[in-house]
Amino acid sequence: MKRVLVAGATGYLGKFMVKKFKESGYYVRALVRNIKKLETEGKFLEPAVNKFVDDIFVGEITKPRTLIGLMDGIDIVFSSIGKTHQNDKLTFMDVDYRGNKNLLDLAVSEGIEKFIYIAMLKDRRFRDLDVVKAKEKFVDELERSGLNYIVIRPNGFFSDMAEFFKMAKGGYIFLIGNGEKKINPISADDLADFCLKNINRNRAELTVGGKYIYSYNEISRIAFSVLGKKERIIHIPRFLVKPTIPIVKVFDKNLGLFLEFLYTVLTNDIITEEKFGNNNLEEFFIKLNEKLKY
Repeated sequence: MKRVLVAGATGYLGKFMVKKFKESGYYVRALVRNIKKLETEGKFLEPAVNKFVDDIFVGEITKPRTLIGLMDGIDIVFSSIGKTHQNDKLTFMDVDYRGNKNLLDLAVSEGIEKFIYIAMLKDRRFRDLDVVKAKEKFVDELERSGLNYIVIRPNGFFSDMAEFFKMAKGGYIFLIGNGEKKINPISADDLADFCLKNINRNRAELTVGGKYIYSYNEISRIAFSVLGKKERIIHIPRFLVKPTIPIVKVFDKNLGLFLEFLYTVLTNDIITEEKFGNNNLEEFFIKLNEKLKY
């Protein structure tokens, strides 16, 4: 039985990976900071996964001393670790690069069989974003490490699209530009299946998105429709947003970086050649709405 370490086991993708790995016959070790999060469903419909975990390791990837013994007996490392909160003091370099580098250093020292990493879409339009720089810096380290690896590059998650649903609940959705740029986001459930389908690949980089393509206006309309609310979509001209980004960064760097990321995403088509899975956003929003009723 192969033994896999899931780093990011309480995150959106991580929970689905824990479940899928276990159901596929793997021994699963979960790296967590908070054990309780394994026991509860996530806010984006991630399953509780405590019953799918064989053993739990409590540690923080930004603190190497807490990771001693983490990879004892492990064959495969899976990491979907990345900075998700805009309001903490850690940077993308701290988490997406150095945190994953700490895992990689351990993997190299232990002679791990394979390292699977969830990166971002590789696209020249996004190369100047701080989050992309940090992730690509780690991918470079992974490629130089001598380990066998798989880099998975999804173009966007259903959890990201939940922001439109959240805005719709508030009565208005704000879009940058005309809202006609398109994306084919993928659910964590489908991406977990994609990862397992390709787990025997060697030294591979794989780009993937979901089966269905949506414009941002369409995503907004679906959100309002599921909620039974009147469509109120506000389009903010690009020329009003772009000049404000460096100003916002001066006063709140994290907020400025988030605005920069949002501007880049909403003003470009982000469609992958590889389209995988069967989940769609309308079903996701319906389930999200049902959850929020209780």
